[in-house]
Formats: sequence, structure tokens, C-alpha cells
Amino acid sequence: MKKSIIYLAVGLILAIVIYAFYEYNRGPASLDGKSSDMSISAKELLKDFQQDEKLANSKYLDKVILVTGAIAELKKDEVPPSVILETGDALSRVVCEMERLPDALSLGEAVSIKAKCTGFLMDVVLVQGVIAE
Repeated sequence: MKKSIIYLAVGLILAIVIYAFYEYNRGPASLDGKSSDMSISAKELLKDFQQDEKLANSKYLDKVILVTGAIAELKKDEVPPSVILETGDALSRVVCEMERLPDALSLGEAVSIKAKCTGFLMDVVLVQGVIAE
């Protein structure tokens, strides 16, 4: 009887440890199948943050946004890879950190990227980006 209780306790502890390890190492859920909360161009998004950052934070922060614009720069070798969208501003950009970067993208190409907005630090930063189709 004592051995079965000990085996049960060890099995329960082992199950809890395995579950905790899985949850700790699980990444964020992909935005691929999710719908976007709003759609905006990269130029308009940057303009909103530059005009009133507090209002823009309340409007965009932690929301899934569909951002459209032309590709100004591709950073394929970084982790995570990123796409920089053209904004017309020499000092600030819209930076989209991507889940994966398709090989078919090229500079100047118009794209729509679905991503989560994390805020503004000279650049508008979007994470977990996926190319919208």
C-alpha cells in the first residue's frame, strides 16, 4: 500500500514537472490564423505615433494590426528576421519582426503584414509578423 502511494506521488510530480517544462518552453501563438483588429498603412501608423504617442498606444498597443507598405529593407540574417516598411521619414520606420521570412520578398515590393504592435521607440515596432494573403 505504501509503495503504491509513493509511486502515485512520484508519477504526479513527474507529470507536473513535464507539463511545467512544456509550458515554459512554449512560444507565443502564431497570428497566421487570427483576424486583424484593424488595417492601416505604414505611413499612417508612424504619423499617428509621432503626433500623439499616448493616443496611439491606446489605439494600437497589443493589438493585431494589418499594416501595408513598400519594403524598404529586409533583415534576413537577424533573429528574428525583420521587414522594414517605407514611411517617407528618414529618421523613423515601421519595423516588423517576422515569425518566418518568405524568400520571394524583394525591396520595393508592396506587402501586407499582420503583426502585434509593441509600441514606439523612434520606430514603430511590430512583432510576430506574418505575410497576409
